[in-house]
Amino acid sequence: MALESKKITKISEKPIGNLDEIQLNNDNNFYISDWATGDVYEIGRKGESIKILTSEVSAGDILFHPDSGKKVLPINRQNSVWWY
Repeated sequence: MALESKKITKISEKPIGNLDEIQLNNDNNFYISDWATGDVYEIGRKGESIKILTSEVSAGDILFHPDSGKKVLPINRQNSVWWY
């Protein structure tokens, strides 16, 4: 969304699901998580999306560690944290 115009811009070509998190990565693309399926996608700057992993249902806010390239997901219902 552009703050000045309040215009909302879609970040993906197609609807993905029940999004919980959006996190910028080293390639200036985004990681997003779908908490209902546990799927994590990488969204490119032109809107292309690639499913990069599937964890468990209730995957929450992604932490991307830029130095190591690791992704950390809290899995809420299972009361755990997963590192990828």
